[in-house]
Amino acid sequence: MEPREIPLEHRARLRDVARGRARIVGARTRIGRRDLGLMPGVISPYELRTRLGLRYGDPPIEEARYERRRSGVTDAKLVVRWAFVHVVSSPLTARETRERRSRFRILSVPVDSVDTVEAIARIRSYLRENRSARVFFSHAHAITTSARTPQLREDFENADLVLPDGIGLRIGAAILGWRLPANVNGTDLVPELLHRLAVDDIPIALVGGDPGVADRAFEAWRGSTSLRLVGAWHGFMREQDYAEMARVVASAAPCVALVALGSPLQERFAFRHFGGSPGVVSITVGGLFDFASGAKRRAPLAWRELGLEWVWRLAHEPRRLAGRYLLGNPEFLARVAVQRIRHGRAAVSAEE
Repeated sequence: MEPREIPLEHRARLRDVARGRARIVGARTRIGRRDLGLMPGVISPYELRTRLGLRYGDPPIEEARYERRRSGVTDAKLVVRWAFVHVVSSPLTARETRERRSRFRILSVPVDSVDTVEAIARIRSYLRENRSARVFFSHAHAITTSARTPQLREDFENADLVLPDGIGLRIGAAILGWRLPANVNGTDLVPELLHRLAVDDIPIALVGGDPGVADRAFEAWRGSTSLRLVGAWHGFMREQDYAEMARVVASAAPCVALVALGSPLQERFAFRHFGGSPGVVSITVGGLFDFASGAKRRAPLAWRELGLEWVWRLAHEPRRLAGRYLLGNPEFLARVAVQRIRHGRAAVSAEE
């Protein structure tokens, strides 16, 4: 189901709770309260996601899902998380400036200021127009890598859509004086997109990961959708095999190719193999296949709602990710601080 932006504006009051007319944790969407018959609340179980920009899923459905498993313990845990997130996320969730731009730059990388709904709408428009398009995710690691890699900077510059991914990017944007509307990460966005592609009867191609991982990821996704698969190719093939893969994918257009090779390889791969293929929208997704297939376990929702998914990943893969998070994240924030000191607010892209 395509996510809907339903404002969480129907907050109950504490006196309603005292009178038994509402709960501390309950529905705050009109649909949840009226159509689903849920008890109104002061805090919505969906609210923590919106505080950190994780605007995926359908709010009334998420409220109903929480209702089925609610207890005094789950309510207490959610209230504690809400209090923590409310304090630490205030600088990131302040009202956006009236001059909000659709694209600006963090360091040398253009970033599109979009949410999940807008991102999916743009991808679908590329498919309807039979365009060849590249959709990349910009996160702190990719941006610091681009600072040292001219080819990656060029690839980001020429991308059709660059999505803001991760809490680090939201902090960086806030330092530069901008407020990103959402944390549009691939692990959350792609399942929402695949539901829409299944409805539109648009097939997908999967490229990357260890042998067999892409196939298992597709089987996991197909369990909840009627997706069609063009093909799945692992990330350790010969160049001539990838050339044949590109011909197969092009012949299936319009379609979406998910490329999971890690930065900066996946961005270059998307341009080299799909850059001239009308109707093929290539989306770089990093380690998504590992999470979707179950090869790696994703952080529990509570960790994600607290903006601590990176801590979970670091704890489970310290050898691989220590440099990225413990050294790369401070480097990213230091570079952003220098940009703010030298140039002030984030520069608006020339495409604006």
